[in-house]
Amino acid sequence: MNYKLLVFGLSLFAATGSFARSDSIESCCSGSANPNGFYGSTDLPRTSFAVTYNRSGAKLTAPGVDVFLGHLCDAQSPQYGNGSWGWANGGTRVTFTDGRAIGFPRQVLSELVDRSRGGCTL
Repeated sequence: MNYKLLVFGLSLFAATGSFARSDSIESCCSGSANPNGFYGSTDLPRTSFAVTYNRSGAKLTAPGVDVFLGHLCDAQSPQYGNGSWGWANGGTRVTFTDGRAIGFPRQVLSELVDRSRGGCTL
């Protein structure tokens, strides 16, 4: 297959719907899903996170914030508490039990999605 890669901030995603590995991801926008299907943030818009993968899932790190995403669609942060994460063509979104969310429009952590066997869809 011929994949065309597009750059969004420091992350890469493929225009064909298959996503490239990302070592960083950037949150965006305020509010919930906008009319274009992008998943915005209620908290931490325009924040760049470094991504590291481990056996349990992925760790997203930004100044003063750590977010752990597990293979079973679970999320945990010392700063935000527990929650869940999911992905769709509009991107990735982490939602915490208190209602706060961090959205990553048009960005998917493909290695984490692969390990979850394609689960965790929004």
